[in-house]
Amino acid sequence: MIKKSLILSILIVLFYTTATLGSADKDAYKNAYVIGNEAARYAMKKLQKPQVGKILVITNAGFIRIDGIESPPALDAVSKITGASIGSGSLITLHSAPQRPLFFFFYNPNKEDSLYLEFSSIRRDAKKLKPSIERYESNFLGLIKQTETFDKIAKEKLMGGNEFRLLMITSLWVKGIPMEMRNSISFHDHFCPGVTSGFYIVEFVKNDFPLAKDESYYVIASPQWCKDDAIQTILNTTVGKRSLAAIPLNDADKRCLSEQAKNVAGIYFKHNRANKTSTGVVLAFDWDKIRTDAGIKSSQQKSPPSETVNLAGFMFENLKNYKKYVSAIKEFSLKDGEMPEDYARVGVNPWKRLGLWNEECEGTK
Repeated sequence: MIKKSLILSILIVLFYTTATLGSADKDAYKNAYVIGNEAARYAMKKLQKPQVGKILVITNAGFIRIDGIESPPALDAVSKITGASIGSGSLITLHSAPQRPLFFFFYNPNKEDSLYLEFSSIRRDAKKLKPSIERYESNFLGLIKQTETFDKIAKEKLMGGNEFRLLMITSLWVKGIPMEMRNSISFHDHFCPGVTSGFYIVEFVKNDFPLAKDESYYVIASPQWCKDDAIQTILNTTVGKRSLAAIPLNDADKRCLSEQAKNVAGIYFKHNRANKTSTGVVLAFDWDKIRTDAGIKSSQQKSPPSETVNLAGFMFENLKNYKKYVSAIKEFSLKDGEMPEDYARVGVNPWKRLGLWNEECEGTK
């Protein structure tokens, strides 16, 4: 009898606990959904006659917690109201740390106007959500040529510090973004020439260094730059899966590389784990050539936003010409018993091991 009573008590507790959790989940979903719903409805009224399903939305919803509430349900509301969707490539979610402010950016290609809304908390004014930042632009992409105006907007963070990434992504979106690049942008959280160079390198690797049966890629990202986020996203070579290692090179280290390796862009291995054989290739990316071809005259470090946008646009339009800028410096085979990971162990200099390091150099050994 006591045993039956105990079981009954446990079942009652489980029932009420489950019911309470289910109710809490529904409330959390509703609260997050309301954020996206109100932001999207306001945008559709504010923008000049946007056509449902023809609008671009860029947001970090899906990664943010706002007042302790998870933001993914906001994406459902935004998609329903605007017609933007991940499937159509018109809803782009940007990777973000969960404590960052939640933002929504809406671009209407019909009239070329945009609206940026940012929420640091769920605050209501006259029963409506009150954004901490609101910015409307009547000709958003026109800012590419209005460098002084854009610099002022960026300096004052009138779009929450997201000005550059929004301009870059939108300028690319109007041209049509392939799936692989959308995924890379989402992971990297912005679009730039560096990410695009990773796309070039991936095209070279896939086409000129293709996998055979039972092979997989292993990448040593050295030197590191934005390319590596595109590479690991598209090739699915990640640190967690032990298929990518990052070895930084500072300026002194780069001066120690041989002349042959001055434009080095990483080491790429194909490894067959069944028979334990590996081959590798060292790749280079020629930034000087691509900047010259794009008509960019200033240095990489001093390029104004308009030049950076134009360079990224040129690179996007010339993706099929990746071989003009990506080249193989050295191809090699690993010795019996060697693994790609052996080139990235503590104390190992892969560049010296590959004969691409000046022996007399006083940099990293």
